[in-house]
Amino acid sequence: MTDDWTAARAKASRLDAADPLAGLRDHFLMPEGVIYLDGNSLGAAPKAAMDTVETVARRVGFSSRSHFSRAFKRHFGVSPLSLRDLPS
Repeated sequence: MTDDWTAARAKASRLDAADPLAGLRDHFLMPEGVIYLDGNSLGAAPKAAMDTVETVARRVGFSSRSHFSRAFKRHFGVSPLSLRDLPS
């Protein structure tokens, strides 16, 4: 069983290294040594998910957190802060 696991992990590592999107890995929260193979999941959380609402608002071009929060709620029906404490 250990040999099967070792071979499977080695194959996953090769596939991961050859992934054309591997360069985007730095934009996601992934523990060192984790090999993420896309499946039926939302995948790893973007690092920006940990930013404050203020930081996100400025990054996407809003002049204030309150303006961003109002636009976000108008579009999604919930405030950005209401999503902060959802389980990942």
